[in-house]
Amino acid sequence: MKITSHFKEWAARLAAMEPIADPFISCYLDLSPGFLTRFDSSARAAKRALRPRDRRAVADALARIESFLKIDVGRGNEGVAIFSRAGVDPFFLTLPLDAPVSTICTIASRPDTSGLLAPTDHGASTGCEEEASAY
Repeated sequence: MKITSHFKEWAARLAAMEPIADPFISCYLDLSPGFLTRFDSSARAAKRALRPRDRRAVADALARIESFLKIDVGRGNEGVAIFSRAGVDPFFLTLPLDAPVSTICTIASRPDTSGLLAPTDHGASTGCEEEASAY
């Protein structure tokens, strides 16, 4: 599996981000048919543990992810890693993956980079064949 230097650069940047008041949403999505349903289910599960003060920022960050998934998600990739934060310092990054990943969304003070270079269920590493998109 090809892991580009651009991909490694983004992984290092994400891992180095310091926490701020607004939470980060990190999603790893398998883009096989039904991915929107799996995303909705995973996002709902992640939102259950939210503190009331985080709900607005998380709703805004999730809306950005949903918009990307419905309109911009690239076809031809097996998966995508998405990192989104709303609030005072908004951030949005998508990393197309050329290997399938397990669908999971987490909400935390920092981006969850654990799935970027982790082995998948198929025994390969995830990798990015295309340029990342940061907004």
